[in-house]
Amino acid sequence: MPRCIAANAFHPLANISRTGIDLLWVGFAQQPNQDFVIHQEVKTTTQLDLSYASALVDDYKKSFGKNPNLTLTTHLHEVKSKLKYEWAQPELVDRVNALQAASPRDADRLTIIPTLVHDLKSEAPVPKLAGIEAELSTAGWKQINSWAIGFDGLGTHLKSMAEDQP
Repeated sequence: MPRCIAANAFHPLANISRTGIDLLWVGFAQQPNQDFVIHQEVKTTTQLDLSYASALVDDYKKSFGKNPNLTLTTHLHEVKSKLKYEWAQPELVDRVNALQAASPRDADRLTIIPTLVHDLKSEAPVPKLAGIEAELSTAGWKQINSWAIGFDGLGTHLKSMAEDQP
C-alpha cells in the first residue's frame, strides 16, 4: 500500500510554501525489491511564458543537495518515523532504508514527476517540460514522468480559492 507524505499539497495557497518535497509516495510491493518511491514537485504559474517551470529543476537539485532539511534522505527519515510511531508499521522501516540513494544516478527505484500547473492560454507546456526532463536526465535522474495540468482562467480560479469564493 503506498504511503504519501505531502508538504505543500495540504496548503497550496499559503502565503509562503513550506520548504521540502511537495509530494512523496513510498510504495510497498509484494516483494521488497519491487518497493518504490515517487517524488513529485509542483509549480503553479499564471505566467504565459511558463518561465517559472524551470524552478522544478532547482527543486530536484535540492533533493540531493547540501541542505539536510531539503534532501530526499531526510524526507525518507520522516517516512520511517511515521511508519514506526504514527502508522504502527515498524517492520517496513528497513524497506525504506533500502530505497535511499546517495545521488539521482543511484536511485534505481525512484520516479520523479515534475508537474506544471498552468493556464491553457500559456505557451506550449510540452516543449517546456521536455527541456526540463532533458536537464534532469543530464543531472542523473533515471525515471522522469512529467505532467502538465492546464486550467482555463487559472489566475481567476486561484484568486477565488485564495479569497475562499465559490
